[in-house]
Amino acid sequence: MTLCEFNLLDETQQANAIWSGLRVAKRHDEEHEIVLFQIDGFFVEVFFNMTYDVIRKIEAIENIDQLLLYLKPNKAKDNRIVKDL
Repeated sequence: MTLCEFNLLDETQQANAIWSGLRVAKRHDEEHEIVLFQIDGFFVEVFFNMTYDVIRKIEAIENIDQLLLYLKPNKAKDNRIVKDL
């Protein structure tokens, strides 16, 4: 599946496609646990509302710079992917 094909799917079809992907990393904001999945050659973020335990948004990453949100510095001052899944 390509990014363009994924974007043409409805939300239910996107959710089904995500579960066949690879869970890569996660991060949090004030309301969500945001899980990064890799599907074929692209990445998708799934925003889970932690209060209501529901998916609030599914968003394909079109700008590779968005992946920087999943890097965090460690004590050696270099970056590594967040892998606390």
